[in-house]
Amino acid sequence: MVTAANSCADLDALTARLLGTRLGRLLNWKCMVGSGSGEPTGIVTAAVAAGNIYTMPTGETAAISYQDLVNIEHSVDPDYRYAATTAWMFSDAQLKLIKKLVDGNNRPLWQPGLSASFREGATVDITSSRLTIMGHPYLINQNMPTPAANAYSTLFGDMSCFNVRQVGEWPSVMRLVERYADYLQVGFIAWERTDSNLIDAGTHPIVVGQNSAT
Repeated sequence: MVTAANSCADLDALTARLLGTRLGRLLNWKCMVGSGSGEPTGIVTAAVAAGNIYTMPTGETAAISYQDLVNIEHSVDPDYRYAATTAWMFSDAQLKLIKKLVDGNNRPLWQPGLSASFREGATVDITSSRLTIMGHPYLINQNMPTPAANAYSTLFGDMSCFNVRQVGEWPSVMRLVERYADYLQVGFIAWERTDSNLIDAGTHPIVVGQNSAT
């Protein structure tokens, strides 16, 4: 006979881990596109409100060019542009479009290797442990809008200027033993208190790349 003591899985630990994963995904989503009203202010929301937006040329509703990458990079003040915490951020769909960029002879700009980088002259730096574009690391975030008409699909700048505040021990998980005892069940509840916002005193440490409307 199998009893609870002989269960092959620690259900309490499994449930706590799954709840932590769920809260983490929810927090990432809110910290990306949260409205700031009753929820965290997302980095995209805040950067758009700050007004440093680069709009891609007509025809690039779901595309990006090398010129766009250069223009986005130079939309950020050099003091932020070359900080150690400066990076690109976009979805995997945007990364796929960047990897497909070619020159006039249809040769890919993306150079495969132990590292992949545009860098100076699109060279490969096999000593680097970070994947970079134009010398800046990039972050894949699936809560970033995918390339589409008017989408804010690309971020670039000093990511340390976006602050996330989490209160107390987070996340917290409570096991409810007696609440559902009449049904021979045990309940779990998980929560955390958090907020986020972009620290921008008018110097625009982060730029948003927006796809064309048409």
